[in-house]
Amino acid sequence: MKKVFLMFTLFCFLLVMSGCGLEPRPFHIQTEATGSKKVILIIVDSLIKNPLTTMMEERKLPAFRFLKEKGWYTDELVSVFPTMSVVIESTLLTGHYPNHHGVPGLRWYDVEERKLVNYGDGTVSSIRSGAVQTAMNGLLHLNNTHLNQDLPTIHEELASMGKPTASINALVYRGSEQKTLHVPGMAPLATMAPPYFVLGSFHHYVQTGFTHRFFPSYGVNDRVSVDHLLDLIQNKALPDFTIMYMPDLDKESHEEGINTKDTIVKVDQLLQEVLHAFGTWEEALRDHVFIVMGDSGFSRIGEDKAKSVIPLDTLFQPLKIAEPDQTTAADDLAVAVNSRMAYVYPLRQDLDMDQVVEMVKKDARVDMITRRRGEWIEVMHPESGQQLRYRPGLSFTDVYSQTWDIEGEESVLDLDIDTRKKQIGFGKYPDALMQLYAAAHSHSGDYFIMTTAPGYEMEGAHSPIHPGGGNHGSLHKEDLLIPMFVAGTDKRPKTLRVVDLKPFILGLLKQEG
Repeated sequence: MKKVFLMFTLFCFLLVMSGCGLEPRPFHIQTEATGSKKVILIIVDSLIKNPLTTMMEERKLPAFRFLKEKGWYTDELVSVFPTMSVVIESTLLTGHYPNHHGVPGLRWYDVEERKLVNYGDGTVSSIRSGAVQTAMNGLLHLNNTHLNQDLPTIHEELASMGKPTASINALVYRGSEQKTLHVPGMAPLATMAPPYFVLGSFHHYVQTGFTHRFFPSYGVNDRVSVDHLLDLIQNKALPDFTIMYMPDLDKESHEEGINTKDTIVKVDQLLQEVLHAFGTWEEALRDHVFIVMGDSGFSRIGEDKAKSVIPLDTLFQPLKIAEPDQTTAADDLAVAVNSRMAYVYPLRQDLDMDQVVEMVKKDARVDMITRRRGEWIEVMHPESGQQLRYRPGLSFTDVYSQTWDIEGEESVLDLDIDTRKKQIGFGKYPDALMQLYAAAHSHSGDYFIMTTAPGYEMEGAHSPIHPGGGNHGSLHKEDLLIPMFVAGTDKRPKTLRVVDLKPFILGLLKQEG
């Protein structure tokens, strides 16, 4: 996962009061009927279609099967590149890609501050990046500084309409009320969040058992999430919109490279608890719309580290890569690894980036290299040497009604271009043109983007690796396509993309009766 809070397990021994972060319930949440069904959005991190679909057919997942039969289901919802939770949630909450919301990855390099931004991707990397700075990035700056302040989140937009919301363990949560995060060993942090706001044991309302309150991930786990949703339901305090994040499945996907049947059953049992809290499952859908979705897929990584992991310090030799905690005058490059993708930045004005790209092209495990050249985006397939470039224009229209000018070899992005109808379809890289365009314009600096082919990942600046397990981050459909259930409404989003879920949800909440 993208687990921003893993390192805080190191600090749990500092907690002498079990009530740290416990807050009084916000009783001012409106609970009266508002003319539309309330919406409950549940994100199950790293949920993929297999073995989910098979187990539903075998009637081993009652809750998932109920939502599918009473609503509708797809396993082709397109997530966001790079497939990191902070990027995906930022897109979901704002309804925009990274070129507008400004959160480019779990890691990225701030060229103005000359430092790597890391929201937290493991204990070792967090410590090497600076534990305090990583905590500040993930807990404070992500929502209050880096996420575009000019783009209203769904929480802020609904607040302006007089509709209260809840965020339960979502990493991106910005709302309209000031809350206080209680972090071990640090002064209290003020952050902007919705009326009902849970972030592990940093800010919570329910005293879940000691183990779940601190381990795993300092309360950012499935049990704490579900207990808080049950608290809202049982106290008849559900706001108009609730988002709940369930992170536990992600750990297994990284370690095993699969969703195991036992773990999917556990997720289903938690969903059953939620549905039972309404009395009957049918009653749950009478006044509520349920949206249950994954956030990213993943690629199975080969077991042989020497073959499956690309060590970027070796790939870029003899160039010197900046350490994650500081940049020096002797550094040539900064590299921000997001599992199966990376941003690569020159740190010297005289560095020839064409030569740097040539270094990357020598490794056949690299899937594609993307650069911004003026108004054009250039994409190269290293092994074949084929290239394609494109820009926003009027020559062709893709399946999402986005228009482009395109030159070069369409196979680089597996595009299906109908030159007669001037239409573009996508193959193994869903919504590739906008996804790459958004990443290439997501933050300042002269950088290029590299991604690995399925089965491979990158290692750099102490980023975690998972040989024999699973990883994500790339543009490939293995990483980008995710399942989604919608029950309690016959409405559908404009497209099967995460970027279009915000207007879909707002439409549901504006809908009369």
